[in-house]
Amino acid sequence: MAIDLRQSRVGYSDRCKWYKAVVTGGNALTMNPACAGVFYADEQSPETETMEQLGAVMVRKITTAIKTPDSVDDLKSNDYVSYNGETWIVTGTAKAETNSRSRRFSTNAPIDTIIQLRR
Repeated sequence: MAIDLRQSRVGYSDRCKWYKAVVTGGNALTMNPACAGVFYADEQSPETETMEQLGAVMVRKITTAIKTPDSVDDLKSNDYVSYNGETWIVTGTAKAETNSRSRRFSTNAPIDTIIQLRR
């Protein structure tokens, strides 16, 4: 079996762990303590902080997006990701083809997964 150089981890230096979400009896979302997987990622967009008003309450919302070449098909919304030493909640995932030169010479273009996170 040959090494697929298109799916290299060069540039994806942050080691992330992800955990499945568990809904407890009181409809509270908690993190399963068993790690469901490990992947390597890089920051797609920087952290942004916004303030949203919900009635009479101001809520602080911090979001970011990361990109990984690894297969994280089981990662769903409301799962937890440990990224840069902090725990984030997944809001969504999307797949995107990379714009590399190897895309022209291969039928299997390298695909990155973009993961949106919130805290």
